[in-house]
Amino acid sequence: KFIQKCKPEYKVPGLYVIDSIVRQSRHQFGPEKDVFSPRFTKNIVNTFTNLFKCPVEERSRVVRVLNLWQKNSVFPMEVIQPLLDLAADPNNPELVTAAQRAVDAVVSVTQKVPLPGTHSSSNGG
Repeated sequence: KFIQKCKPEYKVPGLYVIDSIVRQSRHQFGPEKDVFSPRFTKNIVNTFTNLFKCPVEERSRVVRVLNLWQKNSVFPMEVIQPLLDLAADPNNPELVTAAQRAVDAVVSVTQKVPLPGTHSSSNGG
């Protein structure tokens, strides 16, 4: 919400906060128990659509974070690649739609997979 509402010059620093939270969570709890990546994934297209309203000269910093996330598998490639495509043409509604479809597919798959250590109430125990 901050990235959506803040002035353009604060958008990239907002991304750095997200990056720090997600990477610290993955480091501290491991990818299996990280709760922040899935939460950020749900709104990631809207977040990046707003991020690309940053000053044009700062757009390369956004791409740099995406590349780091790709390299370190912070988010699935199916999420990162459409955002990288969007970086090249942030005002293209077709790219926004494609990115959202890709994220929706990843979110729907990950929501159907129970987290390690969680138990369904339908299994009798």
